Amino acid sequence: MKLSDDEIELAILQRYIEQYKNAELADSEVRDKCTRELDMREVLRDLIGEVGAALDHSTKIWLTRLASSKPYDVDTPLLRCSDSRLNNSTHQYHARAFLNAGKASAPAWDRIRELQANISNRKPLVTPKELEQKFKILLSQPQEQKDFTAWADEARENQYQIAVLFFDIDNFKLLNTKYTETKVDESLLPEAQYLIRGKAASRGGAYRHGGEEFVVILPNHDRDEALAFAEKIRAAFEAHTFKMGEDEERLTVSVGVALWPYHGETFNRVLQAANNAERIAKTEGRNRVKLAD
Repeated sequence: MKLSDDEIELAILQRYIEQYKNAELADSEVRDKCTRELDMREVLRDLIGEVGAALDHSTKIWLTRLASSKPYDVDTPLLRCSDSRLNNSTHQYHARAFLNAGKASAPAWDRIRELQANISNRKPLVTPKELEQKFKILLSQPQEQKDFTAWADEARENQYQIAVLFFDIDNFKLLNTKYTETKVDESLLPEAQYLIRGKAASRGGAYRHGGEEFVVILPNHDRDEALAFAEKIRAAFEAHTFKMGEDEERLTVSVGVALWPYHGETFNRVLQAANNAERIAKTEGRNRVKLAD
């Protein structure tokens, strides 16, 4: 389904704001503002499926519309990256979301409301996504199927793949025994979910599938991209120090990766393939990524 310019602009602004909020929730003291930003090329690639020169052209057009060339121009919906690396070739397309939703000066939010009003005159607004109810950090398990179905419709039209990652925390029962389930729920699991959400925010959807089980869906990701992202998730857990009161814990995860349509024509089949791969990763020693057969 081809998106209108208003729909693309709305999706861009919402994606930037969500990334900025997620990064701040994960670490409100973060000094490197670049961790709160997105590359416009990645956002547009996910939205409209362009690559190469066409993608760079679209990127420059949307940056011109939404972000001034001056890093501190707060009248635009997006702020250019004010980091010293702004002029580096790998950093030139980044822009920072303008978040002042409740303040007088809130150009991003003002524009979002204007776009929503424009779009609602043509069709109903998109239904808000359902958060998992216990922690309200990751999306719910039922939302997995809804999002996959929408992405699969786009993927058929644009001929790209969708990656599904299934993973859980290794030796999780030992943590519940050591600290009690209540304490693990209060501190460790929320921290783990913020870590997952921060990694997946600009790439796809992150879902709590069960107690310590998680699913990430990555539209427009091929085999190598999916495995590389899965490895980032695995490495992020291995490197992170989780706080449990005065104690510190180091966790690992085992990750299974499957691809639509290669590993199945339906979400359930692809998810099952990823789940099976995760189980093999467990039997092979845990703390590793495994591609489905």
